[in-house]
Amino acid sequence: MLRRLIERQNRRNWHPYAFLMFCVFVGLTRGVLEITLQGIGLYNSDVVNFLPFYVLLGLLLTLLLSSLGGVSFQSVQKSLTMGLFIGLFPPLFDYVIFASNSAFYGYYYVWNLSQLPFLGYKPEFNFPAGETLAIWISILFCGLYVFAVTGKVVRSLLALAGAYLVFLFMGSFLPMLVAKFSGVELPTIDAARASDTATLRALSFRIAFYQSLLALLVYLLLRRDILTLVVRRLLHVAPFVM
Repeated sequence: MLRRLIERQNRRNWHPYAFLMFCVFVGLTRGVLEITLQGIGLYNSDVVNFLPFYVLLGLLLTLLLSSLGGVSFQSVQKSLTMGLFIGLFPPLFDYVIFASNSAFYGYYYVWNLSQLPFLGYKPEFNFPAGETLAIWISILFCGLYVFAVTGKVVRSLLALAGAYLVFLFMGSFLPMLVAKFSGVELPTIDAARASDTATLRALSFRIAFYQSLLALLVYLLLRRDILTLVVRRLLHVAPFVM
């Protein structure tokens, strides 16, 4: 069935703005669901910060699946929209399946690997059950996608492992590094909870900036023709950057 869905998606036309706008849709709608179903008091700027998260997540998974699946990144993105759509579901899972209307979602900032949510489930660190379920469905989708396009078990297992590392990076490693190099010391969960709201929002904005920067770099890796043009023009760009 998944193979038929992939074939159907491949018949669609590809456009980079289609992928980008889908990330925008998922990010904004996810924010609205967190507000309405879980009662999380998000600002408009907080919701906008969701957008670079899904763009970078989508591009990292595109790079992974394209490399392991041996298909063009355009073909991957046609099907990846189905996987990104799962990003809408954590608030719904928590509200409907786990009967919770007070779940909270966020990043893992604490500079302590022993407490890191390796399995994606730690409500005290903003990884409730609904988020966990969505993460593992997405990881499973990546493995099944590679198996559907290649029929190779080893590559499928590598896709599972790679997707798992991508989600660890997005939810934990990148926020940890941003907090650490921003001079915000958060050695324990109590220290994180004691941080003022302004500090955590500043970290959120910084994370969004680095997500955007990394998304641009990954996009250039996927678009080698554009990367070549950029590299050729670096000496022209440098004076303006300086």
